[in-house]
Amino acid sequence: MNRRYHGLVLALALSASSLPSVARADDRWSSVRPGLRLLRRSTRHADGAPLVLHVAVLNLCAVRGRFRATSPSETPSTTSRFAQRTSALVAINGDFFDRPGVPLGRARGDGREFAPRPEYYFGALVVARSGALPMVLERYEAPRQYTEVVSAQERVVVAGAARVDPHVQHSRQRHPRTAMGWSRDGRTVIFVVVDGRSRASAGATTPELALILRDLGAWEAVRFDGGGSSTLVVRSRVVNSPSDGAERSVANHLAFVEDPSSPSLDACLERAPDVVDIAPDAPRDSMPFPARTRAPRIAPVLARELSPLRRASLLSSRRS
Repeated sequence: MNRRYHGLVLALALSASSLPSVARADDRWSSVRPGLRLLRRSTRHADGAPLVLHVAVLNLCAVRGRFRATSPSETPSTTSRFAQRTSALVAINGDFFDRPGVPLGRARGDGREFAPRPEYYFGALVVARSGALPMVLERYEAPRQYTEVVSAQERVVVAGAARVDPHVQHSRQRHPRTAMGWSRDGRTVIFVVVDGRSRASAGATTPELALILRDLGAWEAVRFDGGGSSTLVVRSRVVNSPSDGAERSVANHLAFVEDPSSPSLDACLERAPDVVDIAPDAPRDSMPFPARTRAPRIAPVLARELSPLRRASLLSSRRS
């Protein structure tokens, strides 16, 4: 699903009553290893359309490792090939692209930067570095200390509330979807891929995706490229059903690599993490605006004493 999106448009916050409902149905949980669980959910939308989604729930305090994004020399590639190359425990597809191996948004992998394309500005950056939680930057550029950077189309869950940008193309149409969410304390990452464009699963709109992520316990969440690009790989196995009938080679990916030598995460040492970072001079009303008019600055928001994850028991209790 390759598309342009000029300018960041601040999302319209939606109340729970305005979001579509998704019925509960068949949840099949499996344990991949301590700290990583896999869910296959088969259900129906409120209008009866079938829905199948796949979820990998990763406890970052139970599995020592690091996040890894695609570098310029590793693309184009299918998600499973990238996962095999990096020995990833979990991997998903990343940014949108308009030609092979060239992501539209800002991208960095293993410390190596893709050539910037300032004409494109997406809603958020997902960034990571060794020994720290992955986080969201609502800005155009990522500071150099982040070695892994993948652009996301938009933030779909913000501070526990679903949020949808009404200006994003196709957000109200059902398609396969790829997303990533965080628990409130940042210590649990939720990878989600929704199957679509088939008789088995119709896919999801962006509002439906936001509701799914919130229901799974996401306090913050972003949406990546979808459609035929949507792929979730767990231990080198594609667990979803790509809508093209086979995996698509995409421009970049985001993976978690198990690595016992990685330093302990700050958040697991009882230090309160900042899950989101928004530029302080980011406009709060009309968009689009030229992304380059903002100087990159760091002003963490949500800096606070974060309570332990209250939804952990809910996630762990959802067994088939």
